[in-house]
Amino acid sequence: MNKRWTIKTIDCYDSNNHNNILTNDYVYRCLKKTKLDCYFDFNVKHSDSYETRPWLNDMWPWPENPYEVVIFTKGTIPGCLFSDDTKYIVGGADINGKRCSVTFSYIDSQIEIGARIIHEILHTYDLDADGMTSREYSNFIIWLSKNNKKHLRFVSDPNAYYNDWHYLGQELLCEYYRYLIETNLQISWWTKLLCKIMRWF
Repeated sequence: MNKRWTIKTIDCYDSNNHNNILTNDYVYRCLKKTKLDCYFDFNVKHSDSYETRPWLNDMWPWPENPYEVVIFTKGTIPGCLFSDDTKYIVGGADINGKRCSVTFSYIDSQIEIGARIIHEILHTYDLDADGMTSREYSNFIIWLSKNNKKHLRFVSDPNAYYNDWHYLGQELLCEYYRYLIETNLQISWWTKLLCKIMRWF
C-alpha cells in the first residue's frame, strides 16, 4: 500500500489581493502536531498545478494525480467558486482517484489543519474517518483503553472535547485516526513502535 503523499499548497487571494498561502514549513508543523505523520511519507510543495472539479454546489481545486492533496483557503482561485451553502465544508476525498482537497482558515489551530489532511487521506483508503462516536465507537473504546488511557476519559464526556475542539477535540480525533491506521492499514511493528515513542515528544 502506498503511503507516500504529496501536499500541494496553492495560491489563493482574498478581497484585498493578499495571497493566503501556507508555507511548506507551516504545513509540516501542522502534520507533526497530529503525531500521525510518522505513518506516512509526506512531501509538501507549492504548486500552481491543479484541476477544477464540481464539489457539492461549488467548483473546487483538486490534485491532478493520485496520492496528492491540495490545501487552500476559500477565496479567489481561478476557475473556482465557493458559495455560502458550503462554508462549513472543509474537505473532500476522491476514493477511487486517491486524491484530496482540503481548506483552512486562520482561526484553525495547527493540529486542526493537520488532522483535516489526515482525515481526508483516510477516506481515500475507504476508512470511516467520521465514525468516532458512531459506527466505530465500541471498537475504538476497547483500543483506546489498551493504548491511551489519557484520552479515554474524554470519550464519555463530549462536552469536554467539544468545549476545547481546536485542541483537545483534535487530539482525540487524532487518536481515533491512529486507531483506524493501526487496525486497518498495513503498518509494520517497527513503525508502530516508532510512532508510539513519538507520541511522548
